[in-house]
Amino acid sequence: MVCKVVLTNRSVKDLKKIGERDRKTIGEKIKIFSQNPLNHARKLNDKRIGEYRWRIGDYRIVFD
Repeated sequence: MVCKVVLTNRSVKDLKKIGERDRKTIGEKIKIFSQNPLNHARKLNDKRIGEYRWRIGDYRIVFD
């Protein structure tokens, strides 16, 4: 199951603030993780911002 990745305006803004190396790593991991997203995800307790998260280095990617 491959999922469609949609970035919010806020996530694009946040990505512009971090270094090129981290941005590249995050992009590569999102491509890999999106092929089977729940295998790499942790369920969040507070569902207000999303249901799942991925940990990529020092960053968290929150998604539904």
